[in-house]
Amino acid sequence: PELQRSVELRVFPAGRPQALERARAAAALKHPHLAPVFEAGVVDGRAFAAAERAEGRPLGELKGQGKLRQLVRALRDAALAVDHAH
Repeated sequence: PELQRSVELRVFPAGRPQALERARAAAALKHPHLAPVFEAGVVDGRAFAAAERAEGRPLGELKGQGKLRQLVRALRDAALAVDHAH
């Protein structure tokens, strides 16, 4: 709240030591279609990551509205982001 940012907070199940490692790896990624990770850490034994809140709507809405070109573009962007992450 101090930075006036809307964030998505992901809390990982307890007992997953690789969760913080993955959050750190995600924070190092820079891509226009990946939400940046602002902070990660451990509280009471549970890892968490705070990332930029993504605005949007479900892809199914585009399909239902006959906007095939926009749907294909959104899927392409998602695939490029996944490719970059891996």
